[in-house]
Amino acid sequence: MTRILFINVINESRKKEVEVRQPSFGTLYLASYLSKYGGFNDVQVLECGSVSEQVLNSLKPDIVGVSAVTQHFNIAKKICQDIKKVMDVSIIIGGYHISALPNNLTQDMDVGVIGEGEETMLELANMLKTIGLNKTHLTKTKGIVFWNNGKLEITPRRELIRPLDKIPFPARHLIHYRPNDNHSMLTSRGCPYHCVFCSSSAFWGSVRYFSPEYVVAELREVWKAYHPQVVGFNDDLFAVDKERLRRIASLIKKEDFYGSLRFTCTARANLVDRETALLLKDIGVFGVSMGLESGSERVLKYLKAGSVSVEQNKKAIDTLRSSGLKPTATLIIGSPTETREEMLETLDFIKHSKLAAFEAYVLLPLPNTHIWDEAKAKGIVCDDMDWGRFEIYFEDKPETRVIMSELPRNELYSMLQLFKNEARKRLAKRMVVQGLLHPLKAVGFVKKRFGVWKKLEA
Repeated sequence: MTRILFINVINESRKKEVEVRQPSFGTLYLASYLSKYGGFNDVQVLECGSVSEQVLNSLKPDIVGVSAVTQHFNIAKKICQDIKKVMDVSIIIGGYHISALPNNLTQDMDVGVIGEGEETMLELANMLKTIGLNKTHLTKTKGIVFWNNGKLEITPRRELIRPLDKIPFPARHLIHYRPNDNHSMLTSRGCPYHCVFCSSSAFWGSVRYFSPEYVVAELREVWKAYHPQVVGFNDDLFAVDKERLRRIASLIKKEDFYGSLRFTCTARANLVDRETALLLKDIGVFGVSMGLESGSERVLKYLKAGSVSVEQNKKAIDTLRSSGLKPTATLIIGSPTETREEMLETLDFIKHSKLAAFEAYVLLPLPNTHIWDEAKAKGIVCDDMDWGRFEIYFEDKPETRVIMSELPRNELYSMLQLFKNEARKRLAKRMVVQGLLHPLKAVGFVKKRFGVWKKLEA
């Protein structure tokens, strides 16, 4: 039987400081797809930043699949190098980074999967099972990059899977969940918008949705197997199609978990209205996350390609609040030409908003985005660089971090601290209110927030 090991690459130095709240679903979908359509049932999934010789010898994989984002690609390269030193095994790498920059395939990586990976991985696994990595067959395999006589060869892009319901539910049994842990799931792939900092639309190609029936069937399976208190719909954009949302709502109301299972989801400010908010509230959604990005009209127009306004951001927050939902947000500072005054404008926007919580980040010029192209033209980035400089935790080594801002690094760092301080104040206020209303629940919240437990309940 063919043994497959999937590795989700993480930064292990951050394990204690930063909670890994939810697993990467990419490898879990691959595992379930390979099982259903190829009979590959001997699969292990690790989430790590290194793999020891002892672990490799105990698992004895025939195929190793590695998945890494840009900021962890240096770690992925080291993992592949270490594996090759221990055993002669085929290594296939996938994920956002290699899809954006296939020329980054190293000599320790045999094949890179570009874009959506299920059908490509199945084809490669069948090939390895029968004849090995045959160069003639690889040339005919769509959606890959591989070494051919010492040179990289990139094949044409593979067609997207349609309908998405063809893909089985992710193989959650391959990772450890404790009873009542919060869970998450995806109900779609892709995003209809093209923000300058996001590579989702480029990676997925076009937006596709799992059917409402599929979504609720997966919820039913998760409920029966794990009995979570909360499930997060972690799509790029969940609340986008009202008709689909109505259908999901009508199906959820027929389930045993209705009224017991609560949800969080993602939305976009320009699509939030009273009807959408009440639909979400009706099925048990209590928290809605939005990428509001900036409180400066000029900067927001740049980041979101003119698709949303600051006024729409404010209105969305108020609409969600008045509907009994908790709005949270992500924001970005450090855009090209963004001034200190414009960053303070965003901070002022937050202070006067009714956001339950928010997180602020410094803009990253990730590959396959408009901002990457801009950074590359300025000589800030290149296709072969230290990918560790993309680590999102800017405060550790601000002198090495890739930035687009024209502000001095120390000034940008000081500005980020102002946002973090405001986020802490908002968290402290929530804890006080929670403590007054629900003392025991507040104690649990504090333990979870500060890492005594490994999950965070919003």
